[in-house]
Amino acid sequence: MRKSLKLSLILFVLSILYLQGCSRDELTGPGTVIITARGVYVLSEGNGTSSSVALSYYNITDSSFTQNILSQNVGSYPDGLIASGNDLYMTAQGNFGSAGKIYKLDQTGNVQASNDVGTNPYSLTEASGKLYVTNGPASNVSVVDKSTLNTTNTIPVGSYPQEIITYGTKVYVCNTSAFGGSDDSTVSVIDSQNDVVVAVINVQKDPSALALSNDGKLLIGCPGTNKYIYKVDPNSYAKLDSFLIPDGCYRDISVDKTSDNIYFIAGSFPSFRVLRLNLSTRALTEIMSVGNNYYGLVFDSVTGDLFVSIVPDFTNNGKLRVLSGGIATDYTTGVAPRRLLIK
Repeated sequence: MRKSLKLSLILFVLSILYLQGCSRDELTGPGTVIITARGVYVLSEGNGTSSSVALSYYNITDSSFTQNILSQNVGSYPDGLIASGNDLYMTAQGNFGSAGKIYKLDQTGNVQASNDVGTNPYSLTEASGKLYVTNGPASNVSVVDKSTLNTTNTIPVGSYPQEIITYGTKVYVCNTSAFGGSDDSTVSVIDSQNDVVVAVINVQKDPSALALSNDGKLLIGCPGTNKYIYKVDPNSYAKLDSFLIPDGCYRDISVDKTSDNIYFIAGSFPSFRVLRLNLSTRALTEIMSVGNNYYGLVFDSVTGDLFVSIVPDFTNNGKLRVLSGGIATDYTTGVAPRRLLIK
């Protein structure tokens, strides 16, 4: 939320124009969505009001779209979303400096359970049958029981942890520096079998994106002038390679499982773009040019489609852009669509 609120103050004044393309606004409501074998969930963090939050669903089979499938209002500024079996787990940050919420949902958006968690919980992952949730202002990670949603442990990490990912029994946490406070350039490594930090990986300032490459290595993206994506051995924590990104890796590395390509959002406000990097040839290709605030991204390795969320400002509804076969189609989401999940 630290970065979201900072951007919102700017974007409230300066709206960014959309790229030209097709637009489809299919606004069926909660309870009418048909969940298929594969689809894309789009979590919009909203602008602080419950009506601006949405969990949208894009049906990959027939390209139908539901703007909001949530069965009830949830907490403000939801940003974390993962799938576990037939369930979804979602975190909402709430008011700055306060406890947030964690939710268990079914695939159709029905809220099954909820509980308080952490301080402004941002992102989450699953390891060893437990949930791990980053708490930016508290500089720690909450360990949550999947069944009860009770917090069972709290693990101190670096400054303002945000993105988080699992590999085996290890949990990797991006420490992104406190707004107006301590700088950080590390990724904390947690052993989920005993819930302690076992290593710290040093990269560039404010690591902002995590992914796993097809050869089982950890990819760590750093934004702005820090300019690099690092390839790291997840066991020895050694840096194996680094890739220079001229305008930095801003967020959301998504790996194509059928090639050596990865996709991510590059740049800084107001000049964001979407890039593709081939990890073998090191070729860097622009997929979406400057002109929109690209806020979230995921690549579908099965269809070859790219899904990107766009935020015109932090007051009005955003867009999901689907790039398929070179044709872009837009769908209306909630305010500030942040997290994209293929399931």
